[in-house]
This record gives sequence, C-alpha cells and structure tokens, in this order.
Amino acid sequence: AKVSVTLLAGAGAAALVCWPVERLALGSAWLTQQRKTLKPAQEMARMLAHEIKNPLAGIRGAAQLLGKSAKDDDDRALATLIDSETQRILRLLDKIGVYGGGLPPESFSAVNLHGVTDHVIECARAGFAAAATLRTLYDPSLPDIDGHADSLVQAVMNLVKNAAEAGARDIVLRTAYDVTPQYHPETGRRLPILLCVEDDGPGMSAETAARLFEPCYSTKPEGEGLGLVVVSRIVDGHGGMVDVTRADGRTIFRLRLPMPPRRKEEKA
Repeated sequence: AKVSVTLLAGAGAAALVCWPVERLALGSAWLTQQRKTLKPAQEMARMLAHEIKNPLAGIRGAAQLLGKSAKDDDDRALATLIDSETQRILRLLDKIGVYGGGLPPESFSAVNLHGVTDHVIECARAGFAAAATLRTLYDPSLPDIDGHADSLVQAVMNLVKNAAEAGARDIVLRTAYDVTPQYHPETGRRLPILLCVEDDGPGMSAETAARLFEPCYSTKPEGEGLGLVVVSRIVDGHGGMVDVTRADGRTIFRLRLPMPPRRKEEKA
C-alpha cells in the first residue's frame, strides 16, 4: 500500500501522512439468516403480547403495594426496581414489534449506552446474576447513540442473563470505539461503536454457534430459544450487527452500532 506524505505550510514543522484503508464489509450471513428465521415467529409474538401484559400489570401492582409497606430502604429499592422493570417491558410491548413491525423511528432518541449497561447490572445483581461478578470497562468518549433505550436494555439483559445461566462467574460489559473500518452489508454505514458482553462461561459448540439466532433453538432443558433472536432483531433495528467469538476461554458478544446522525445545528 502506498503512503503519501504532505508538508503543511505555516509556523512550525508539520506533515500530513495518509494511507489507504481497506473497506471491509461485515459478513451478511447473519443478516440473511435472521431476516429469514424471524418470519415464522411474527404472528406468535403478536398473539402473546396481549397475554404478557395481563400478568405484568398484576406484578406491577404488587410491587407498588410492597414498596408502600416496606420497612427499610433496601426493600423499597427492590420494589421500585420491580416496578420500573415491569413498566419498561410494558413500553416495549406497546412500542416495539420485536418480530414484526420493528422499531418505530419516532421512538428513537439520544441514548447513553453506559446508562443502559448500568441499569442492566443493577437488575442482574439483584436477581439472576447475584452469584457472578459483574464488571465494566467503559470508553467515556463515546457519544450518545440514536436509539430506543428500553429495547437496548432488553438486548443487553438477555446476553447477561444467558451468561449467568451458563455458569459464568465473571461477566464484563465493555464499550469501545472500533477503529477497524467495518460496514453494514446492506446500508453501507460504518459500525464503529462497540458494546460487548464478555464472560468466562463454558462456551458453545460449533453447531450451537451456527444456530444461535434461530427462533426456538436452545441448549437449555427449559429454554424457549427466543432471547438471542430478540437481541439480533433489536440490534438490526438500530442499523447494527451482532457477532460472537470464543477465545482464551471467554465468550464475547459484540453489538456493533452506527454513529448517531449529525444534528442539523452541527451541519450549519
């Protein structure tokens, strides 16, 4: 590859060094698979949405009553957490057709990814991942993305829950700016924002890895096989991609997301 060096005129010595960067598109196999396998689940999701709302309303009411009768701050905090989580799921059911209509653009706003992951950690420590160590490695320079906060919480929650249920004892939530030029195979948008969920669980076989995003496929005795389908659908709705790798005894799910669109006032 040829490298060009341009001397810049002016005070002091300065040079502009340029080199070609190969444009690498992410593999489209994941995208094609998730587009095809989601279709059979669309009607099922629509029918279940109403039935899910009914018990959630009861759970929320019970949490509010528990909060009023709680005798200490810890119990009140847990009751508040239950209430806020049921509200979040109700909003998801109202606004997002996880399998059908996708994410409505009007529901998007500026979302701080670290706020998303912090909320997931709070829920995980209070429940399904209480036995695990949850750590964060954040890139504080990341901008807010344009997205749907509740659905992103659900995506990350599913990944952390899967890791905990697989027996992971060390779970790391990491954000970073990926300098590798990777692009969405359909839109051509660059996907530099990374949100990773890494764990030290037992991993998966090659067969399992190939079928991870298939609806109703699960290696758990009582698993429904929908958690990762929801993850892939939510990430796709944000114009991103998801991939998984296994290295050095750790499994890493990477959510690759685009930069937010430039605001009108920035263009002026």
